[in-house]
Amino acid sequence: MKRKKNSFDKKIFVFLIKFFLIFFILNTIISFLDFQWLNNFVAVVVATISFSTSISSIVFVGQQQFIITNYCLGFVSIAMLAALIFSLSKPDIRKKFVVFVLGAIILFILNIFRIVMVLFSAKIGFDAQLMHTLSWFLMSAFVLLIWFYLMLFFSKKKMLSDLL
Repeated sequence: MKRKKNSFDKKIFVFLIKFFLIFFILNTIISFLDFQWLNNFVAVVVATISFSTSISSIVFVGQQQFIITNYCLGFVSIAMLAALIFSLSKPDIRKKFVVFVLGAIILFILNIFRIVMVLFSAKIGFDAQLMHTLSWFLMSAFVLLIWFYLMLFFSKKKMLSDLL
């Protein structure tokens, strides 16, 4: 029994190393790439949905300005999802890619609504910074749920430990 536990511990250790390496690389890339066109597009979309105005990547809610940056696009959540998916040994790369693409689309759309929620909270006088922070925790929960359910569904496994 001890041999099996050591093997499992090693698999978890390898998973964690891969996860942090993939996440670090993707997060670094996100900070350096120029997504201004996408920042501007997201600003227009969330301004329209929240009945606000935007200029370039800035959304105006009353006297407050909200700047849409690379870190507002949901890419950090998507990077977290990618790191979780591609750190697993199983399933095969095609299934992982399908899970990633589906999850990324879901997260991008959820992130639009996350930003709108922050803007609406500012409109009604709620602390937008607090809502922004709370919404990141909510997005992290969505990342884990998407990863858990899509990986189990596409791999036809019952437990994530079977994918290590």
